[in-house]
Amino acid sequence: MKKILLLVALLISSLVYSQPSIALIKVGTFNDENGNDEADEGETISFAFSVLNNGDEPLTEVGVFDPLITVLGGPINLDPGETDTTTFTAAFELSQADIDHGEVLNQAVAYGTPTSGDIVMDLSDGDSYFEDDPTVIVLRELGIEDQLKTVLVKMYPNPVQNEIQFELAAEVANATVNLYNMVGVEIMKHEISSEKNSVDLSHLASGTYIVTVRGAHKLSSFTLIKN
Repeated sequence: MKKILLLVALLISSLVYSQPSIALIKVGTFNDENGNDEADEGETISFAFSVLNNGDEPLTEVGVFDPLITVLGGPINLDPGETDTTTFTAAFELSQADIDHGEVLNQAVAYGTPTSGDIVMDLSDGDSYFEDDPTVIVLRELGIEDQLKTVLVKMYPNPVQNEIQFELAAEVANATVNLYNMVGVEIMKHEISSEKNSVDLSHLASGTYIVTVRGAHKLSSFTLIKN
């Protein structure tokens, strides 16, 4: 009986103190396909994704979602400490608007299901598993005025219960808000056209979502928790 109680106690302890986690690095490489040393419409950026299980539980149904591009590969399983650098890939075709803007900037999301059940996720970083900064592919040198326009939107509160607020940068006349679930299915699309906007989310189920805001040739990504 004592052995059984000890095993039960150890099991409960492992469940209580387990810390499942996932981390993602997204790296982009510009392909100068015509060899003229500059970006042209129709040329591409290749993206590679490195996914790390940096928690203490095995992860199943591991995938990568990117609101800018279609990510190929997966889902996969990852054991604690395991890294995958080859499964997930994507390509993005440049438009003239991207070239005029001088850069391509966005983030992807890695997600997986631990044995304890609740999905874990991480916004990508360009070179670190421990940070969450967007990946930036520079297509031309930005002037001072361009650099001052890097913040497109603020979103709050997060977590949210009923209504989310968006504040657009002054130079952004309008933008499109898209909301996705954790497997990349679009749940909602909303147009905003003033500096301060509110969007009703009271009808959404509780959970974790990805929000993208696209405007002025830029894309901002957020992780949103709905209570």
